[in-house]
Amino acid sequence: MKTIKRFIAVAIALVAFAGTVSAQISFGARIGAKINDINFNNERYEDATNTGITGGLMLEYMFPKTNVGIDVSLMYFYVKTAFNDNANSILPTPVEYKTHFIELPVNFKWKIGLPVARKVVTPYLTTGPALSVIAGERQIAVNHIRCKTAVFDWNFGLGVELFEKFQVGVNYGLALTNAYETFGFKGQWTDIDSKKNSWTISATYMF
Repeated sequence: MKTIKRFIAVAIALVAFAGTVSAQISFGARIGAKINDINFNNERYEDATNTGITGGLMLEYMFPKTNVGIDVSLMYFYVKTAFNDNANSILPTPVEYKTHFIELPVNFKWKIGLPVARKVVTPYLTTGPALSVIAGERQIAVNHIRCKTAVFDWNFGLGVELFEKFQVGVNYGLALTNAYETFGFKGQWTDIDSKKNSWTISATYMF
């Protein structure tokens, strides 16, 4: 919980700093698709891939007289996963479950200025941490495993800005923490290594 509070405090401080400096600040609405690749370091659970949708708001702050800035978003995303427990004879086939998250990515952004075409097209690169907090039921169909309350990723992205109004990007999220945990009677279940890396394709309209 302390880590989550520190992460949010840093994000708020960055936004507050942006508001105190005369610079280019833009807001936008973002929508996209997310593909998660779940990897279990455990023979009992099968690796899985899930897909979902994401949407929310973005604030972009560019430092004066530079092509470097900060990209902060508040996103909702929903995913559906087919989960399979190899040791559970009651569940012979994968069971689908749905999960809802609130995500807060904070990215450092570098816009690659093109001398002639910068008003039309501007490529950019991004990287930074992201905090995802579950916004629904944690427990899934397999009754001894559940989603963790919060998950941290590190994002790497690239994209293009069109006419200084639209941004289309691709982002890879590298998992820094486990996505799931086991629970129940002490000693009945063992902890699982469960990293959830992701790909996100998004489009943003800047107001």
